[in-house]
Amino acid sequence: MDRKIIVLQHNPWEGPGQFLLSAAKLHKIKMDIIHVWEENIPEIKGYMAMIVLGGGPNVDQEHIYPFLTEEKQLIKKVIARDIPYLGFCLGHQLLADVLGAKVGPNFQSSIGYIRVFLPMKRKTIQLSKGCRSISLSLNGTARQYRSPSQAP
Repeated sequence: MDRKIIVLQHNPWEGPGQFLLSAAKLHKIKMDIIHVWEENIPEIKGYMAMIVLGGGPNVDQEHIYPFLTEEKQLIKKVIARDIPYLGFCLGHQLLADVLGAKVGPNFQSSIGYIRVFLPMKRKTIQLSKGCRSISLSLNGTARQYRSPSQAP
């Protein structure tokens, strides 16, 4: 079997990221990045693992995002065949949903601006926590990127 991983991406601005791409290149692993909003999701045959990235959809929004149905079917096949799976944000929520766990909205929105204070005289700080990406600026405003309805 080729050293090949399927990566499901849910929107243009949330790709696999440089760390993941660099690691795959270093270990000579080919990553087939599937843009699920515009491409058919292929069968899992021939892949050594599956990575499902984050995105805006909620796990129960198949009526708005029909690709979620196909995606969940593929995740079931991955589990049945004992293929390694890594999910980020929406990706781990889809796995939980397929396994029968309850996935629901966060108790509060995580998108928006919040007041923060920067240590010392730094102009910016880039933080990452879980599936959140937080950028702090000199004026003390933080911008969080995360769907308001995604579960923690």
